[in-house]
Amino acid sequence: FYSFLTLQLKCSMSTASTPSRKRATTQTCQFPSGQVPYDPDRLTKQAVRDGKLLRPKRPSSGNAVPKFKQIFDQYGASLCVCVLPNVITAPFYNFESSYHIYFQYKVHKLKQQQKNAHLLSANDLRTITCYAYYHLPLHYDQLTKMDKFIKKNNKERQFFAEPFPKPDSRTEKKRGDLQQMYNYEERLFTKPSLTSGKSFSFGARKSMTNRHLEQYADYLHRIFASPVLLLHDEFYQILEINDPEIINLLKTLALKKIESMRSESVKYSGNRCIRDPTKLQKKREITFHTLWVVKRPLNNKTASFVGCDHWALKFEGNKHLMTVGWFAYNEQHGIILIKIVPNTPLNRRLFWFYWPRDSIPADKLEARHFNERWTPLEKIYLHQMSCELVGILIEEWLKYDNHAVYDLTHNNCQHFCRDMAAPLDISVAKRLSASFDVRFAKSLVPAGILAEGIDAEAKCNNAWAKLYPLCEQYKRNRQRRQQQEEKEDETAAYMNNLQFVAQQLGIQLSAATTMTDLDLDELSDHQDIEEEDADEEEAKQSQIGSDEQDSLTIYTRIINNVRDDPGMMIYDEDSEEEQEQAALVVNNNQMEKPNENENDNKAGLDKSIDSAQSKESDK
Repeated sequence: FYSFLTLQLKCSMSTASTPSRKRATTQTCQFPSGQVPYDPDRLTKQAVRDGKLLRPKRPSSGNAVPKFKQIFDQYGASLCVCVLPNVITAPFYNFESSYHIYFQYKVHKLKQQQKNAHLLSANDLRTITCYAYYHLPLHYDQLTKMDKFIKKNNKERQFFAEPFPKPDSRTEKKRGDLQQMYNYEERLFTKPSLTSGKSFSFGARKSMTNRHLEQYADYLHRIFASPVLLLHDEFYQILEINDPEIINLLKTLALKKIESMRSESVKYSGNRCIRDPTKLQKKREITFHTLWVVKRPLNNKTASFVGCDHWALKFEGNKHLMTVGWFAYNEQHGIILIKIVPNTPLNRRLFWFYWPRDSIPADKLEARHFNERWTPLEKIYLHQMSCELVGILIEEWLKYDNHAVYDLTHNNCQHFCRDMAAPLDISVAKRLSASFDVRFAKSLVPAGILAEGIDAEAKCNNAWAKLYPLCEQYKRNRQRRQQQEEKEDETAAYMNNLQFVAQQLGIQLSAATTMTDLDLDELSDHQDIEEEDADEEEAKQSQIGSDEQDSLTIYTRIINNVRDDPGMMIYDEDSEEEQEQAALVVNNNQMEKPNENENDNKAGLDKSIDSAQSKESDK
């Protein structure tokens, strides 16, 4: 009996000591790198129950949507919290005011009462989106200190990044409503400027107005959108946020944002990209309206110090984004790496502000690795260019001049980008030739620049002569397909009308009567198109020399060898594209996906709702 009491006492002491250790961790707010220790939804609900966060009042009119809810619905994928102005504190010349920091969280409730809790599934739960806010009083001097702190520590772009590259008017028009998303996201990740505050002029005190209140709220809204800034303890000391529960919640939201970018950046690794350009011909429905020729520093520190850069092609569309690069694989050949992702807020950030680092794993990436932008060299407005045509051009480029073999001085990534831009705009290709890194080395040789300029001019003209006819041929084939589809639509409409009239008259059509002259014409058109395509392919093969056949054969063979390489992960590009297409439907809240890490029995019910996401991440 004594040993039993001793055991019970030990158990009670151990369970009583656990909350104290958890509270100590919450007080320090120090999290391991790359780990989100708590669920933000759970922490927000706990803060609401403790009275640290307040529930907003419902609007007087039932149809009115609060402003914070509109912001979360439109731009929630790019936000941690939403900051809105509250009131100005009298006297107005002191520049004291208050603001509301709004949090969004989800609550899972049962659709109906269930007696057996272990039999619950995701279909028995419904998700409710709730909101709460934190009241933050501020003085202008605090905002001044915060602005100085940001300027002092943002020299290496730790907190904020550069803006998006400036598009031309045609690209902005083509983006349509998406341009508003670009502008808002750009405001969030770029450094804000603080509006001037109180001052004395001619002995009169300057008073704070509602315009100042709105500007300061916008400044707070943008600094609270920086995840790295939210992880600094000095940030909370300046704003005088002393509640450890609120600090813990904000840091958890910041870590969740960083972890989402780290997890998505894995998809840009070489073994997750498309290597066979012929696969692009199956993606005819994917189109792009703008081509960006961009560069970034090389991962090799020595080459980067000298000033050598890697060039790539970035295709932008309203629904998809694609990056195409030409890399060295070994002495015998190079390799094409293509990545296609949906055009979502998170993918736009990685599309412009991330590239794989060879020596840094994904879980060790720092904040500055997501704030360094690709530098645009040229931009070409395409209006509407199919992914199929891009694959055709790359395939033809690999055929001539032994382009399948990577050469550091004559066939590197910069030559690839120049040649791919030549059939679209030869003047752009000639400007790109003047920016090659090899020109610096050849400038040290007498008459080296002159020889390089003559060679570049000839290469541009040769690329245009080889690739431009393919663009014209593809344009004609597309027009023929459109005409054929129109004829098929007319035939289908004719047959539907005929069947409707027959049903109204009570006549049953036989199979012989359904074969009309339109069907016969359609069959003959199909045969003509197939014969023309076969003749064109035969003529094309007859024009290809032995060196072209060898170049394309080399690249096709090495693609298969790369797939069989045990060091490379086996990857199915088609299945990855299907997953990306499915993710496009729910991409607005991509960065807000819950990352559950529960230790109790209720975690199973919360995780069941996001089972599809967990399966994708495990895969």
